[in-house]
Amino acid sequence: MSNIFSTKGFEHQIFKDERYLYPEFIPEKLSYRDSELDSLVGILNPVLANKKALNIFIYGPTGSGKTVTVKFVLKELESYSDRAKSLYLNCFEFNTRHSILSQIATLLSVPLPRRGIATDEVYSRIIQQMRSIDFVPVIILDEFDRLIDANEASSLLYDLLRGEYGIKSFVLVLISNKREIITNLDARVRSSFMYEEIEFPAYEPQQIKQLLKERTEYAFLPNVVDADIIDVTSGFSAKNNGDVRLAIESLLKAGRNAEKENAKKVKLEHLRKAIDSIQQRLPLKRIPSLDANEKAILKILTSNDGLYSGKLFEAYSKSVKIPLTQRSFRTKLNDLENKNMINLTFKEGGIRGKTQLVTLNIHKEVIEKILKQSK
Repeated sequence: MSNIFSTKGFEHQIFKDERYLYPEFIPEKLSYRDSELDSLVGILNPVLANKKALNIFIYGPTGSGKTVTVKFVLKELESYSDRAKSLYLNCFEFNTRHSILSQIATLLSVPLPRRGIATDEVYSRIIQQMRSIDFVPVIILDEFDRLIDANEASSLLYDLLRGEYGIKSFVLVLISNKREIITNLDARVRSSFMYEEIEFPAYEPQQIKQLLKERTEYAFLPNVVDADIIDVTSGFSAKNNGDVRLAIESLLKAGRNAEKENAKKVKLEHLRKAIDSIQQRLPLKRIPSLDANEKAILKILTSNDGLYSGKLFEAYSKSVKIPLTQRSFRTKLNDLENKNMINLTFKEGGIRGKTQLVTLNIHKEVIEKILKQSK
């Protein structure tokens, strides 16, 4: 009996190097992020002179290059000097004080027993090690919102910001989609958290198209990608607030679809199939970026889909302990619309002559699944 993989070979080669389409790929050169690169280098430069660098807070929409830019800069810093070592942590995976401190302990070569020890003991050992290290630990906390939602952010930052380590201290790089997330930290933490702020705006349509062209040239063999592929992929990205990561993922999946069919070229049908599969699970990918207020709004809409904004605000205000102001509530509605989770339609009526009808943009069952998984 032949092996089940023996009949699954690819007759036609599509990819030259598909790693250029992997989410963890770091390019040798970053396009359209010169000012953000300069800001990061300027903030971290004191490390090279054995001086204390400020912490960094980075915010901007999903797929705007925040993570890849930070990784690129830290890779360059570590290759240039041994005075800094970085640790990248995605808080969707590491969302407790204990798990993050344990990873920091590993970075600092702090021995931890396999049986595990209490969080305070891990922290105590980190303090001891910080007095003897000869480098600056740079800790990147991506998806920082998850720590806020888990009520772990303030206690963790309070630990890491204490100034009792002597010469060396941590440099923290917090990454979030939302600028206002910092206001959710305890007052004692905000007062001691000295940082520089860097905004990453969404890529412009022409920039998206050029970025995709660059990745396509490196990832695929010559003349295997249909001419319309880049335009359609760019449009898909634009519809999702300029999320380049989604566009790159769709290119990878389109190429895989072509391979499965042993096609000679990547065609629009392969891309559309890839986009459909991404769109089906896209709401589930939004879970990390939903805050408590957004979840409350969605929960109401699962029972009362098609509410006018005024009625929705009344129901929302009754469902949470500390409701947002009407102005902030409208901002939340716009955020949810930008995430393609709701539709906002202006209708005649209301006190000012116009009001908004709020409806779900995805199936009620999917929303319920999202809310259940995010508890």
